[in-house]
Amino acid sequence: MLTLKLLDKERKSHIDDFNFDEALGLFAGLNILPKKSFAADYSYRTDRKQQQQLLAGWVKKLSPLLLPEASSFSLDFHPIPYRGDEAVLENHYIPCRGQAAPSVQSFFATEHKNHVFCYANANLTRDEQSTEVMRFVEF
Repeated sequence: MLTLKLLDKERKSHIDDFNFDEALGLFAGLNILPKKSFAADYSYRTDRKQQQQLLAGWVKKLSPLLLPEASSFSLDFHPIPYRGDEAVLENHYIPCRGQAAPSVQSFFATEHKNHVFCYANANLTRDEQSTEVMRFVEF
């Protein structure tokens, strides 16, 4: 995925151009390149602990460069509407619709001045929302 970003491919669906490029596979340490569907569902194979380790590494390495004087953060809860078949999701208020609907509740934290992404969590329940801000502080 990083290689595709370095090659300035905006969408995962555009990787067909590189499916037969053996050099790209060698660059990634693979003997063959993954199919397009693999690029779309890789995140389902990571757990929350791995995601937090990635975020912690990101913030630790880049904060001296991007956030040298960080003093405030923007903390936002956003519902992501679910448009599939019936799901076991809570209803959250969706502003653009003006009503509550099945959705995934997500939490984002960005540094206020430079708008640098610092923390995220998704699929929060109503009970978890009240403690999520403190989880960010502990992070």
